[in-house]
Amino acid sequence: MTDFTMTQDAQGIATLTWNCIGKSMNVMSFEALQQMNAMIDQALADEAVKGIILTSGKKDFAAGMDLNVLADLRNAPGDNPAEGVFKGIQSIHQIFRKIERAGMDAKTNKGGKPIATVLPGTALGIGFELPLATHRIFAADNPKAKIGLPEILVRLFPGAGGTIRLVRKLGAMAAAPYLLEGKTLPPAKAKAAGVPAANIERAIAKGSGQGGDGANQLETIRYEGYAPGGVAVLVNALTDNRNRTAADIRLAFSKNGGNLGESGCVSYLFSHRSEVRIAAPVAESKGKAPGPLDEEALLEDL
Repeated sequence: MTDFTMTQDAQGIATLTWNCIGKSMNVMSFEALQQMNAMIDQALADEAVKGIILTSGKKDFAAGMDLNVLADLRNAPGDNPAEGVFKGIQSIHQIFRKIERAGMDAKTNKGGKPIATVLPGTALGIGFELPLATHRIFAADNPKAKIGLPEILVRLFPGAGGTIRLVRKLGAMAAAPYLLEGKTLPPAKAKAAGVPAANIERAIAKGSGQGGDGANQLETIRYEGYAPGGVAVLVNALTDNRNRTAADIRLAFSKNGGNLGESGCVSYLFSHRSEVRIAAPVAESKGKAPGPLDEEALLEDL
């Protein structure tokens, strides 16, 4: 028996289900990591597999790492406990980086397969760091669930890439309470903060065309950085797709010599002087979508 099982449907979607044997909640062990790693390798190598989903067979996703495993890491090398911990953590990083890259070409950074995580409930510690390594996180609207990185509460620090990936997603200032205070949030508030990417019910409704007005709700995102010439810039935007909009804005800045981070990276250095509001050109007749933004013109105006 294994903690992970894999199934594949007719559309080419491979689903890895985490279901720890004999435990009420999933906790990660190195045996389970190796099981998952082998299944990820199999799915990435199979041309019939078009995408991968990670989820849980229990009401929650995961409670974190088995603390007994961490103790075993420290004791395994004998006279050099640091070596055992280092090698164990590095093996986790290699697996999670493989998930993040998902088969992309090392030179072109193209190709690969989309990997998403579906959270039915609580996701803590490595149970949140694993989803952060995937390309999209969906969470059930479960008010009893908690999402976060509480390792600091037991005098540890997230060691499976959560420090980097959460900062990359939220910005250093916004991520600080989750990393330094062990703050956890229910899915609805976590989504408002930027993770997970979407609520399962809304995503299903929008994908099936049954979402109505609620499927097109706009959310506010805030990004900060430097425009060409070193000018500090703050961008507030309304979007129905946070990840896509963030990628588009970053690309526009990087193409023109700027650099865009996320909320908190520069605003504490500067006083608020002015604000520029940007909107896409309005379509000439009703019923047409707004036209695209002219990136070059936008940056020249800044």
